[in-house]
Amino acid sequence: MHTDSGPKRAQIAAQMHTDSGPKRAQIAAQMHTDSGPKRAQIAAQMHTDSGPKRAQIAAQMHTDSGPKRAQIAAQMHTDSGPKRAQIAAQMHTDSGPKRAQIAAQMHTDSGPKRAQIAAQMHTDSGPKRAQIAAQMHTDSGPKRAQIAAQMHTDSGPKRAQIAAQMHTDSGPKRAQIAAQMHTDSGPKRAQIAAQMHTDSGPKRAQIAAQMHTDSGPKRAQIAAQMHTDSGPKRAQIAAQMHTDSGPKRAQIAAQMHTDSGPKRAQIAAQMHTDSGPKRAQIAAQMHTDSGPKRAQIAAQMHTDSGPKRAQIAAQMHTDSGPKRAQIAAQMHTDSGPKRAQIAAQMHTDSGPKRAQIAAQMHTDSGPKRAQVAANTSPSIAAQTCRCV
Repeated sequence: MHTDSGPKRAQIAAQMHTDSGPKRAQIAAQMHTDSGPKRAQIAAQMHTDSGPKRAQIAAQMHTDSGPKRAQIAAQMHTDSGPKRAQIAAQMHTDSGPKRAQIAAQMHTDSGPKRAQIAAQMHTDSGPKRAQIAAQMHTDSGPKRAQIAAQMHTDSGPKRAQIAAQMHTDSGPKRAQIAAQMHTDSGPKRAQIAAQMHTDSGPKRAQIAAQMHTDSGPKRAQIAAQMHTDSGPKRAQIAAQMHTDSGPKRAQIAAQMHTDSGPKRAQIAAQMHTDSGPKRAQIAAQMHTDSGPKRAQIAAQMHTDSGPKRAQIAAQMHTDSGPKRAQIAAQMHTDSGPKRAQIAAQMHTDSGPKRAQIAAQMHTDSGPKRAQVAANTSPSIAAQTCRCV
């Protein structure tokens, strides 16, 4: 849609204030060639738009003229936090001194302010971005998503860190961001796809499997379809992805509709030593198991002793949200990997709980989180049979 006529895009922009999140995301994708004035018009409307809307628009604004950004900056002393965030997103071409001035103010700014600044800093040195990322743990999910979308030139690790925080953002926003990440290495994309467990849509899992070799255009096309896939599908694929060949994964996805849940559970327990092909075959059978159960088990399996994992797996299929919350509360001294495991289990917890966990995760290495999602262990076998 990047070649639509200006009038068409204008017509779409006019409709955007009531469109569903997915529609807005679709439209935002079209708008990257609109004239500066059009973007300026949109910016003016942004003070009442929903967070997701602002995020979409901010992502488009990277080519606005300096004067427009200056005008907006002048208004910032009374604007609401969201307004400042929008403006900050536009300022990516400001001089280094401007960014330095902003950084100096950051020790007392509210979380949203820090998020705004981080959005500007996509050309700052890695260390600066790291410092900012550390401050971002209290920002709202939408703000983080907005920033992630702008950081298209940041190093892969930075993007991975951001992706991990995104689990409470709206599915459409995450899909939009995933579409931008077309230059990341295959492994990086797979890692991100695995984290997207709360997004609406089965397509993401299918896509994650394809992403290690598809051309950029193919990935973009897929990302656009990502709003309706089921969480279970994504979990199955993520487990297969660390070694299987692309063709094998595709074959498996096609088979995933009839095997019995018990069989899948039994197989999942065996997966830690099987060859890649075996794991792929197993994952394909797992389509009727409860997504939550699989997610819990996979997350626990990388460091706990076999008995501990079995005990936990047995409890987890019926525990109330409070139980999970209790566990999260203990996490302040756990190793980063442990926190990552728990966070992966919590896809049904309330948004606030997930946000709390995301805040703890800012120092975990992206690769470790991805590794955890893919790992499994033998000692869960006996317990799995009793739990299913």
